[in-house]
Amino acid sequence: MKLATKYEYNKKVLTKIRKRLCRLTNYWDKVLPITDFYVYEYDQTSFFKKISNNQSPHHIHGILPIPNRVLHKFYNVETGELDPRLVKDLKSLSKVSTFLIEPLRLDHKEAWFNYMLKEKTMSELM
Repeated sequence: MKLATKYEYNKKVLTKIRKRLCRLTNYWDKVLPITDFYVYEYDQTSFFKKISNNQSPHHIHGILPIPNRVLHKFYNVETGELDPRLVKDLKSLSKVSTFLIEPLRLDHKEAWFNYMLKEKTMSELM
């Protein structure tokens, strides 16, 4: 992953999320304790997709463990929607064209991790 991409994700996207969860920077590590679990995926060709589309953006799959005590500031479980202010903040980032953030369904967590990691081993990811 390019350093610029890592910077955009860590300093801009995650900062918007942290600010939404808590305005005090001293508590950011408590409201978003783990931020390193993400995978940068390049636009790749496959058996079914022979030609890579240059307009197809690279993207990031990640897991963000958000404590229940601040979940209401991030996601409305009843309506199944992200907080409108967070959506507005993320849309304001010039490098982010689209995003999909949803709760991890615990009954399908293994399938999500396999999809996210493309069934690669830890040695292949390093």
